[in-house]
Amino acid sequence: MKDLPCKILVCDDDHDILEITGILLEYEGFNVVTQIDSSKIIDQARLEQPDVMLIDIWMPLPGNVIVTDMKRLPELAHIPIILFSAEINGRAIAEKSGAEQFIEKPFDIDSLVTAIHSLIKVKNLN
Repeated sequence: MKDLPCKILVCDDDHDILEITGILLEYEGFNVVTQIDSSKIIDQARLEQPDVMLIDIWMPLPGNVIVTDMKRLPELAHIPIILFSAEINGRAIAEKSGAEQFIEKPFDIDSLVTAIHSLIKVKNLN
């Protein structure tokens, strides 16, 4: 029996970025779920239980706040999170929030896929 594809939950308030990111990740073989409303992402993470999350930093409910909140919730703390942004201090913001990785926008799809695979591998080892 073939393994099910890894589920990636992507949250960005920019419709175009959300759509193209979803298309690119689906093309790479991932099961992609998207959310444009950052205020709904924690509830959606509870429902979907994704393998990895990809969250923009600058949204009405900022990505770094979402990460900090999720890492305090026992049922969600285990989900690896990649923050992505064009923010010049994005890496520092991601590290401070507790995100496992940071990807700079515009991103290279190969780098993003590599980051996702590395997080899934680490998650599966734990």
